[in-house]
Amino acid sequence: MLTASEVAALLNVSPAWVYRHKHALGGFQLNHCGAVRFSENHIEAIKEGKINELFDAQREMAGKAHDTWRV
Repeated sequence: MLTASEVAALLNVSPAWVYRHKHALGGFQLNHCGAVRFSENHIEAIKEGKINELFDAQREMAGKAHDTWRV
């Protein structure tokens, strides 16, 4: 399990970006305190470009024209 800061370093984005996109990145809360963790395998798949299609589909469904989902 990875923290938001670790994911940010791996994807070369800010921790704030990771928190804003936590659902698309597969993040989940561990407890009621709000700690969010991410699957290392899921993040590696994103890094390798295997999940950008998911981001594209989610952006289309949300009706967004900009490219803020792609990492």
